Amino acid sequence: MIMRIVLFYITLLCGLSAFSQKLSPQKIDLGKVKDWNNPIYVFNYQNTTTNTQRFLPIYYQENLEIIVGKMELEAFEYTQIQVRFFTDQFGRFVENIPLYLSTLQEPIVLTISANIRSFHPDALVFCPKMEGESTTQSSFEQVVAVRDADSKRPLTHYDISLYSSTVTIDKSDLEQSAIRFSLSKPDLFSIEVDKQEYELETSYVYIHRHTDTLWIELKKLAVAMEPSTDPPLIDYPTIEKPDSILPDTSEENHLLLQQENDDSLLTNELPTDTAEFTADGSLNSNLFRINHIVFVIDVSASMDKEEKLPLLKYSMIQLLNVMRPEDRISIITYSSSVEIIAEAVTLANKDQLIQRILGLEAKGQSYGAEALDKAFAVAKTNFIVGGNNEVILASDGIFNSPGLSKRRLYRKVWFKNKFNELRVSTIGFGKSPYALDFMNKLAKNGQGNYLRIPNQMTAREVLVVNMMEHSRK
Repeated sequence: MIMRIVLFYITLLCGLSAFSQKLSPQKIDLGKVKDWNNPIYVFNYQNTTTNTQRFLPIYYQENLEIIVGKMELEAFEYTQIQVRFFTDQFGRFVENIPLYLSTLQEPIVLTISANIRSFHPDALVFCPKMEGESTTQSSFEQVVAVRDADSKRPLTHYDISLYSSTVTIDKSDLEQSAIRFSLSKPDLFSIEVDKQEYELETSYVYIHRHTDTLWIELKKLAVAMEPSTDPPLIDYPTIEKPDSILPDTSEENHLLLQQENDDSLLTNELPTDTAEFTADGSLNSNLFRINHIVFVIDVSASMDKEEKLPLLKYSMIQLLNVMRPEDRISIITYSSSVEIIAEAVTLANKDQLIQRILGLEAKGQSYGAEALDKAFAVAKTNFIVGGNNEVILASDGIFNSPGLSKRRLYRKVWFKNKFNELRVSTIGFGKSPYALDFMNKLAKNGQGNYLRIPNQMTAREVLVVNMMEHSRK
């Protein structure tokens, strides 16, 4: 009997010692994280025993950095434990970290988790070595290769662009399936691959020295892309009556309309709303879908002429005058840099939009390819289901973006229209045959119109007619 009691107390004491510690918190979940940059998780630990506790040695781990503030704790003493996690993988992770102490039979377990949505360019993918060892490492080689998504067969003759904070690579019609390059440090890459008869593929990948050959897989297009041909030039003629597209709101016409409505009521016939414009001059919502027009405007130095940017401003304001409060406008400008002047601003803020249009100035270079990419992103974010979603590029020249491939740009515009229901129209200024041909083919591949604004009278109608054509129900 005495032996049983002794054994009972020994067991009880061992049990108490196993739980004689306080960890706060036991689990840390950061949830969704953008721009992951190896955040530090902090845990508080207290020795709740009457004995001295020592943390057992913590050996180097490539994916973890663990720093214990004090390795030896007296009775009831506190310390902090800092943990950093290293990875190159997107998505959710859960990491259980056991730590052993001299007085405990079982380890204490720290749990960290997060859902990584994107990486910061300075994020590390492995833990630097401690104890004074040099963390400087030599550059390393990376291989990016392209293959068919179904057959896994390597592909050649494609265009590829790789961008990071330190590396820019643009290759056209590459004859080998793989591309090799050196990196001085891990980095987040934007990779775009384009090949005839395949879908355009864009990937965001974190590359480090342990990344194996990175395979970019292309999917076959379900619909073959038609060869680009020159669309007919849509050059609106000079308008003899500048008010021809606007509704007649004169008192005499109003009385006639009222008489027609009264007559129809007398004959028990309901009036049919077929007028393209309402009494206030805006589009008739019964006939036209909601619009989101994304303007991409060349404000490089060459556009600083009376027959270019000023005419475009005038035409845009005429367009605003017939749009409804629920319609939206975005404005993206480009020269030496790309800037979003307005994003999906409704026409309830028409005065604000007009002020931003009037404030446009022309100067600098012409980096239009980057501006189009930004326009596609804005159009996608603010897409109106069942509406007219259209990008309108206005320029007088060919983009001078570094590494520009016109063929790739034509295919991207075609792809955005075919699979994202995004129309692309263009407005060509100037007389350069090369520039106008470029604008013409962009509009063709985007299933839009190629427009010209030769004078102020034409400017009054050209954008309005284009919008009416594309938004008609």
